[in-house]
Amino acid sequence: MPPPSSNGGGGSYPSTLRNARSAGLAAADASRVRPSFPRHFLRRTDHMNRIEPESRGEHAGPSRAAPNALAAESSPYLLQHARNPVQWRPWGREALSVARETDRPIFLSVGYSTCFWCHVMERESFESPAVAKVLNDHFVPIKVDREERPDVDDVYMAAVQLTTGQGGWPMSVWLTPPGARGPDDRGLEPFYAGTYFPIEGRWNRPGFLEVLHAISEAWRTRRAEVLEQAATISRAVREHFSAPSQPVALGAGEVGRAVATLLRMHDREFGGFGSAPKFPQPVFCRFLLDVRDSIEDPAVREQAGVAVRRTLDRMALGGIFDHLGGGFHRYSTDQRWVVPHFEKMLYDNGQLAELYALSFAAWRDPLHARTVRATCDYVLREMTHPDSGAFFSAQDAEVDHREGLNYLWRAEEIERLLGPDDARIFARVYGIDQGPNFRDPHHPEDPPANVLFLIDRPEAIASGFGLSEDELERRLAASRDRLFKERLRRRQPALDDKIITGWNGLMIAGLSHAAAALAEPKYLVAADRAARWIVASMRAPDGRLLRACRNGPPRIDAFLEDYAMLVHGLLALWRCAEGMGRRDDWSLRSAMELVERARSEFRRNSDGAWFDAPEAHAELIVRTRSSHDGAIPCAAGFMLHNLLDLHELTGRGECLTDALRLLASMSGDAAHAPVGCLNTIRAVHRLLAIDPALLGESAAAGAPAARDVPVRIFAGADRVGVPGNASAELPLRFEIDPGYHIYAPGSEMEGASATDIRIEGGGGLVAEVSWPAGTRLMADSTVSDGAVPLVYRGTFEARVTLRRVGAWTGRPMLVVRYQPCTETSCLAPIEVELDVAIDPV
Repeated sequence: MPPPSSNGGGGSYPSTLRNARSAGLAAADASRVRPSFPRHFLRRTDHMNRIEPESRGEHAGPSRAAPNALAAESSPYLLQHARNPVQWRPWGREALSVARETDRPIFLSVGYSTCFWCHVMERESFESPAVAKVLNDHFVPIKVDREERPDVDDVYMAAVQLTTGQGGWPMSVWLTPPGARGPDDRGLEPFYAGTYFPIEGRWNRPGFLEVLHAISEAWRTRRAEVLEQAATISRAVREHFSAPSQPVALGAGEVGRAVATLLRMHDREFGGFGSAPKFPQPVFCRFLLDVRDSIEDPAVREQAGVAVRRTLDRMALGGIFDHLGGGFHRYSTDQRWVVPHFEKMLYDNGQLAELYALSFAAWRDPLHARTVRATCDYVLREMTHPDSGAFFSAQDAEVDHREGLNYLWRAEEIERLLGPDDARIFARVYGIDQGPNFRDPHHPEDPPANVLFLIDRPEAIASGFGLSEDELERRLAASRDRLFKERLRRRQPALDDKIITGWNGLMIAGLSHAAAALAEPKYLVAADRAARWIVASMRAPDGRLLRACRNGPPRIDAFLEDYAMLVHGLLALWRCAEGMGRRDDWSLRSAMELVERARSEFRRNSDGAWFDAPEAHAELIVRTRSSHDGAIPCAAGFMLHNLLDLHELTGRGECLTDALRLLASMSGDAAHAPVGCLNTIRAVHRLLAIDPALLGESAAAGAPAARDVPVRIFAGADRVGVPGNASAELPLRFEIDPGYHIYAPGSEMEGASATDIRIEGGGGLVAEVSWPAGTRLMADSTVSDGAVPLVYRGTFEARVTLRRVGAWTGRPMLVVRYQPCTETSCLAPIEVELDVAIDPV
């Protein structure tokens, strides 16, 4: 596997940062650090808890230094680094005070317990005495578990992405210390950023020691340049999170655009959306599942249902699903869902349990019933705290540094364990007779092996054997049981046993929906038990919700995602319990109480927007506010649905008012990128069913409706295939209303941005645009440096050339950014995802 690579898409730098790349640190050029998968794709693995390796039967690695300050932490990820010779400190007041007192830059390293390249960098660099000496003598090294502090991760990942065009983990960022500009300077401004650095230069990346020496020298000898670069990057990060977005009226048009885009993205052969690597993306299927019955066109309505069922079928049959132990791995490395990256995350399995339960409720497909049951049973068996009933965070992918070792099989093992007759059937059903499908890319000397996957739906397989489906399942169940017992004798993947409040909310919802769909009381009992413990125990003395705990009391003030996802779980618990005749208003009352607390902690009264982090974490350079859904959907989107749920269940008008104001604050982003904000668009669909007039109330008075934006862009095709050794052309037609203009690329004036086209959401290709010549803004117009600003008016055409430049990753989409202006004023900049599916051919 290559080093982490990112979601970058097109790699163009914001104009504010074009000089930041070269502001002195030539020996450590950030533009050379290009990690490969989208941010939320990078979930890789290694062993855990090196602070107590002997108790786990694992080798501690070459470093046996005395424990550093991380030894007092509870996070498994931080404990992995507690015996590094690097004098790590956890993020907090003490570490920041040391940085102020010593006037040393902060080296911030962010990762998580199941991150493969995090552990590669640890073994190469952080266990190296030579690296440790430089870090300890010239920097203040700080380690952060991104799952404990998502706010720190979000802010500084934005710096990585803005300065390099890409992102990933481990995240490596250098910050100014507090006091760098004077006693009142809060510091923490990023001035250099990247992801994984090899200890010595390779893969066209500078070596970590080289980077450290260059940054240390720049801090000593060119501090003014470094501080200028820090100010430039920090300003861009603040603009990224806090740029005002003008509310717009949303409606059926945005719902229809989202449906059309998803259907274009859908893989009609193997299910899912986009190409390899493939992620479950439950928010996509949930949206189509919810809106399909309201789609007027029968053909489109049928396509939406087929897209959901095909995707869920293919995931349930593929190797991304653990056919012996249950539960879903993180993502598939191939288009067919066969070979996964093997880590298992609670937040994935919670969302997928809910999705498969809802799908079974809609279509009564027994494959989906078996899938949700196996997923919930896996969580209860392997991911549940025995005393509290709360749920653990993740299981690792590797054993002994071998990817997927616990999950792999060879044909001779199967025959030895099952005998020839059962082995023949099992090998046919689970694809073993097709030959090996997996080789560890990090250990090519190891023999190839098999990831188990079902070759077809169960009823089709049974027909091929001349058996009934029930008879085939009985035989397979006995074989699976024998293999699973054998698998338990192997060394097991490490467990990240910290309890995260928000992720528990997702699993509570999944179990609740599974209980209702399958009429299985044990899942409702488990959901209720976990919910009661979280609500009672994950609290500060004053009643505030807390985020995480492990082997001790809970800690860290909860984030909006914790409140929103826990409320989501509590409301699912209440609805499903009532549907099963077990109504208990405790969960509804708890949900209302938590929303009240969240409102006072996160809501901005001026416009109804909700922040991601509490004010208690105000030391960061910006307080983030997100609207886009990723692997973990946007917290504000969850809260939006919670408010609508509470209005429906209780009739409280203030919940509807809060929901409409929150929707207005997110409406600009949702209008410009519906697929990126699908939970928000799903809320629009709900409001259309309640009362379409409410959507008009949600927009600020006088705001233009999204359909009335004065620029329209039409693509010459709705799907483009890009060959591996060639390029593909896509014409775009722009229609601009009379009285408006947009600035041509390279032309901009103060307060107005130039038009730009880029790729987001994937890598391995670039967009080269042929623009027509613009016209002068005015006959005698110039800007301060003598340049003549050029603009477009009326109708014109641009031509986009899509060209492959490396390994295809993610689901690339074309994004157009422009700013409509009149002669006297400009609207806010607008970004539009084009409804064009881009596929490798």
